[in-house]
Amino acid sequence: MNTKSSVLKLPALLVLCFAVAAVSAYAQQIFIDIDFESYTSTAQMGDQETGDWPLFPADQDPDLAPLVTQDPDGTTNQSVLMSGGVNRGWWEIMDLNPTDDEPIVFQFRVYDHMTTEFDEDAEEEVLVAGANYAEVRAEFGNIFAAPFWIETQVGEFDVTRYQARVFAGPGWIQLAAERSEGWQEFRFVIFENSVDIYVNGELDPNGTAIPWNGGSMEIVNIGGPFSTANFPANYDDVYLAQDPGAARAIDIVEHPEGREVAVGFEFELSLVAEGSGTLTYQWLKDNVELADSDPRVSGATSDTLTITGTEFDDAGLYRVAVSDGSETTLSRGAEIDVQPFIFLEVPGTVQLEEGENAVFSVEVEGEEPFDYQWFRDGEEVTDGGRISGATDATLTLAEAVPADAGRYSVEVGNTHGSRETEGAALVIAPAPTGVRFADFEDIVLPAANGTVMFRAPSFSGSTSGNVAAPNLAQVTDDVPEGNWGAQSLLVNFSFAADLANPWLRLTTFNVATLGNPIISFEQFLRFDIHTNEDVYVTLAVRETHAPGLSPANDGIGEDGGTGDGNIHNGIEWIGGDIDPDSVPPKARLVRAGQWTTLYFDIPNELVTAFAGVGADGELDGDRGTIEHLAFMPVRDGDDNYPTGPYEIHLDNFEVTEVGPPAFVGLPQVAAGRTPDGNVRVQVTGEANASFALEVSGDLVNWEPLATIEADGTGVAEFIEEEVSTYPRRFYRVNVED
Repeated sequence: MNTKSSVLKLPALLVLCFAVAAVSAYAQQIFIDIDFESYTSTAQMGDQETGDWPLFPADQDPDLAPLVTQDPDGTTNQSVLMSGGVNRGWWEIMDLNPTDDEPIVFQFRVYDHMTTEFDEDAEEEVLVAGANYAEVRAEFGNIFAAPFWIETQVGEFDVTRYQARVFAGPGWIQLAAERSEGWQEFRFVIFENSVDIYVNGELDPNGTAIPWNGGSMEIVNIGGPFSTANFPANYDDVYLAQDPGAARAIDIVEHPEGREVAVGFEFELSLVAEGSGTLTYQWLKDNVELADSDPRVSGATSDTLTITGTEFDDAGLYRVAVSDGSETTLSRGAEIDVQPFIFLEVPGTVQLEEGENAVFSVEVEGEEPFDYQWFRDGEEVTDGGRISGATDATLTLAEAVPADAGRYSVEVGNTHGSRETEGAALVIAPAPTGVRFADFEDIVLPAANGTVMFRAPSFSGSTSGNVAAPNLAQVTDDVPEGNWGAQSLLVNFSFAADLANPWLRLTTFNVATLGNPIISFEQFLRFDIHTNEDVYVTLAVRETHAPGLSPANDGIGEDGGTGDGNIHNGIEWIGGDIDPDSVPPKARLVRAGQWTTLYFDIPNELVTAFAGVGADGELDGDRGTIEHLAFMPVRDGDDNYPTGPYEIHLDNFEVTEVGPPAFVGLPQVAAGRTPDGNVRVQVTGEANASFALEVSGDLVNWEPLATIEADGTGVAEFIEEEVSTYPRRFYRVNVED
């Protein structure tokens, strides 16, 4: 593929040219004004010791290319060639802050070579898609840049037009100005919170009053570090000043705003402008002047434009030119999108419990009549049984069941066309099998750290030295996918490094909301959990309702207090299926990346004393409180463990007589390497079952490996060591009839 310079003949662009004139009592301050005529050698471009300008960053070599060149158009003027990701010129300016009265003007000329390459598929020369730009930078990156940024956004940006960047605003934008071979002048007039971009003296329609967040400028650079070698450009006449003379004589306080409009309906656009003289207005659509002579148009030369009987051809970009007789300012564009009708209300996510009615609705504006068709996961919904309204504006599913869950959308049509809404989720919570006392759906956000059910991770003195920031236990609506609820409780922390026994005691001690929640010692406790790191979990209960105590409350989920220290307030750990001898005992293993439902069969679990009067490894009384949840990292080998940060979501706490569902089907086998090179094999099947694990290297010859026992959740694990000598290993469970 050969690359050469050539000129492409491009269609002319209709543009508006407005004179700019202003008078100010403030003095102009010029910081950079350089045409490179004084530079006689490449080395002079980057002499850090003598302070000649422009300077280069210390880690850049200024002698990588002939930086000072003759101008490409054959004149005697010198310019700087930029070809490849090297900063050619680098001026340090410190903390320049633009204001509306004293804007910053950044200006330069660039020679567009219109470089082409041969496209073998199209069998013709095409413009190269590359990048090359000059920029004003802050410490964190470039704020304003132009004119080429095509390479990384091919298909989004037009290779025949120029681009510009407004950081802390819209980012890179497509300018309206068309490219042509030769010298082009770019001028940024930067105000406190907006910027105007001029190309060859004309205010670009797409670069008018572009908003940005404001800030200071520190560096000017020609030839940005992301410029590409296939896209050469020459730069000259670099200029930077704080210039009151560039201040706007006309200030557009409120710009027109675009929106959707229904065919046949009326729409109105308006703006608010301020200036010292009498202001006149001219509305334009796609840069063509509008006139009241059109019977559907009124206000074409006022601050408010009205169009009646909207047609599809009325879609486009609307602006208004505001003039005071000496200066004209162009507003930002307002995009009018003409549709057969518009949606006033679209279906939203519906969350409910099994057995409740699910209702989705849509509201539209446009020319009647309308046709409706509802869909579930892309399939048409039909009336019948519990379903009604499948072809109406409102769809109802009576007494919803889990099988109804999915994404519901509706297609609406009239004589002008049809549109379909985005799918809205129907999320159905399984009906409680007992008493669900904490699902966090009624907690008003934001909720303070450590005020709902659990204290902040560092609260307990038992493990405060084990944990580090972040240190959060608070309700959130940023819930991992797969949970039916809209809110969950997020526990966010890290483990300190190099601990002999890393664990977290997440306590409910006297929390304002849902603190010290009462549970039954004669039933199951179930809850849902999601973690970003594998973790062991153990439940701890406080025996607040032991004989001899007078509990403040008796209801499940109510605040059961902390017991009477003089009589009984023992804290017992519940469970130890994985490792009963560790401290705390390891009761359940939760794998990362998925929601898991944990069950603790409290009357039948291992009980281990933790702390408090009466803690003896036995449960006293028929109920008590959740005192804490213990979290332990899963070690990578003998010594190492992930420190985090951990993001553990908890939800749907329930006391129930119904245990985990029975396992149905064949055991499932999964295997993966541990960080120390061993293989962890996990089998999921029936609770407390024994599995005969076998191994093979060719899927033909199988050998017994181990017999492993599942815990109460049906999970069994085996670590095979010293597997590096095997080219491959396959694992299975031998199931006998």
